[in-house]
Amino acid sequence: MAQINFPVATADGQTFEAPTGVIYTYTGTPPNGFWSGSFGIAGLNTLDARYVEKTGDSMTGNLTLGSSASLGIGTNSPDAALKIQASNSDNPATSFAIRQNNAADSAQTSFSIEASPTDGVSRLISSATSTPQLALYTGGNEAVRIDSSSNVGIGTSTDLNQRLCVQGSSNDTIDETKGTLKVEASGGNGLLLGTYASSPYSSYIQSAYVQDTSTARYNLLLNPIGGNVGIGTSSPASALNVQTNTATGPSLTYDSANILNLDYGTIQLAVGIDPSSPFGSYLQSRDNTNGARTLNLNPAGGNVGIGRSDPAQALDVEGHIRVSTGSAGLGFIQFGDDTNSFDNYHIGSNGVGGFEIFNKNIGQGISMMSIDSNANMTVQGNLGIGTSSAGARTHIVNTGQATNALNTAGSLSLIASESGGGVNNGGSVVFAAASGAWRFAAIKGLVTNGANNTEGDLAFFTRQNSTDSTLTERMRIHHEGQVLIGTSSLTVSSLYKLQVIGSRGAMIKSTGGGGAPTLTLWNNNSSGDSNLIDFRVNVTDATVGGVAHDRSAGLVVYNTTSDYRAKTLNGRVRNSGSVIDQLKVYNGTMNGATLELPMLVAHEAQEVVPYCVTGTKDEVDSDGNPIYQGMDVSKLVPLLIAEIQDLRKRLSDANID
Repeated sequence: MAQINFPVATADGQTFEAPTGVIYTYTGTPPNGFWSGSFGIAGLNTLDARYVEKTGDSMTGNLTLGSSASLGIGTNSPDAALKIQASNSDNPATSFAIRQNNAADSAQTSFSIEASPTDGVSRLISSATSTPQLALYTGGNEAVRIDSSSNVGIGTSTDLNQRLCVQGSSNDTIDETKGTLKVEASGGNGLLLGTYASSPYSSYIQSAYVQDTSTARYNLLLNPIGGNVGIGTSSPASALNVQTNTATGPSLTYDSANILNLDYGTIQLAVGIDPSSPFGSYLQSRDNTNGARTLNLNPAGGNVGIGRSDPAQALDVEGHIRVSTGSAGLGFIQFGDDTNSFDNYHIGSNGVGGFEIFNKNIGQGISMMSIDSNANMTVQGNLGIGTSSAGARTHIVNTGQATNALNTAGSLSLIASESGGGVNNGGSVVFAAASGAWRFAAIKGLVTNGANNTEGDLAFFTRQNSTDSTLTERMRIHHEGQVLIGTSSLTVSSLYKLQVIGSRGAMIKSTGGGGAPTLTLWNNNSSGDSNLIDFRVNVTDATVGGVAHDRSAGLVVYNTTSDYRAKTLNGRVRNSGSVIDQLKVYNGTMNGATLELPMLVAHEAQEVVPYCVTGTKDEVDSDGNPIYQGMDVSKLVPLLIAEIQDLRKRLSDANID
């Protein structure tokens, strides 16, 4: 159709006849009116089949344009095959509209294309039925559908139950051609969304260079500028909140249902919550053979805290630790991982209520120290306390006290105590053999005054007979400093520092040679006589003699009690000579000696002066050894004096000088 050049409108009602024979009339005040036309007789004579017959408001027949022609509606200069340009003066809400029919009510219109200058929105409208839908086709196939609920379907026309429904094909390969939905930025990076074709039909989101996923894969960010992410929950309370209603207990089964499974190759870390009481959370490392794998915490460095937020050590625990291996109750902790296992140690329960320290790695070595269920401790080797170089089974080193007046409240090396505080309570040290089974001697402290800064003795015990159930005290150091042997209390007086009680008293044997004394008695008195030995007898502790030093004479005096108060006198000695005459005096030597001396024989003298002789002739002990008789010849001195006096008298009577 030829282009019509309209004149400039100057007034309402102005007319103009176009070359086509159409007469146009201008309606409105220029320039805001419009031209409308009708065919006159001349116009009708010039029309051919390209024009549509118009009868009133209806048009019949086909309107065809040549292949190079353009049709303009509302414009006299169409620049496309069809150009519609409308003024909004009559209906400002709609610049133009193409409708299936000419009804203005969109509720009765099945389809329309409209544009509005008011909001700048172009519209495709489907409203012919109570549930109008709009579909877009490509190549004869539906590509997009919009239903009456404004849900959009891409690739589906039936499953439109969400605002956007996209349907594609599943595939077990993830690349730029296999996903269901691709979101791409201008640089080619973007997201692929899709599903697997094989069971369990998982869906995925993949961030990558979506033009060629083999080129690059990128990080996937969820809420990168804030907000929480929930998995299995609609109200996440933390940055990532995962919730499940199908929790399972700890298991080595690969891919078993847990709250979270983290995989690398065939290794898997399971994170879960045990649905059984006490509903503990757990981490389990495992592999695809259903085997357990190592779980490392901070393997590259850093501390681990349990019960505290500021761990100061590799493992810092606030609370208690329990180590076990199940129902047996055994559990070990190893110290060291040296390739030389002798440099490593492990400690733990021994399964019988005790605790042990072993050398070498777990499952190797021997027990170096154990504590049984009764708190008894056994140590293999030397035990050093205060020293790293123990030289004995027990070696104690302490700063101590450089004094001979020990302060029991000061620094001490060892305390042996009993829980009781009564008389004769006190710690003990027991001596034994056969690994402690044969206990035969002890040293024990004995409280004598149960108060603070108490007084106490130190006693020494032995077992006299194998049938004795208890040990017998043999010696005691009294708290005042006396050494008591054969007695547990002071015998006579606290003046005697050594008190020996027994059927035979004491024996002293010297092995120092002829020049070394067997016994040295030293009285450091510097004036007057000095007593060296007192001889006492009877229960009444009567003194019967002694050895003293006579300072004025410079001699040792051997005394025998001779006080008249200790004697009963029966008269002077008579016939001393006859007694002396009966004594047989020999020259001889003692067996084993070389010096010949005058001597008496005890059993012969016993017949004459029995008071000078002790023992019985030919007496032996239970082993047949002789018990020799003894003789105190000093008892003959009074007899000799009496005989000398008698001789002097006889000489005086005979006038013999």
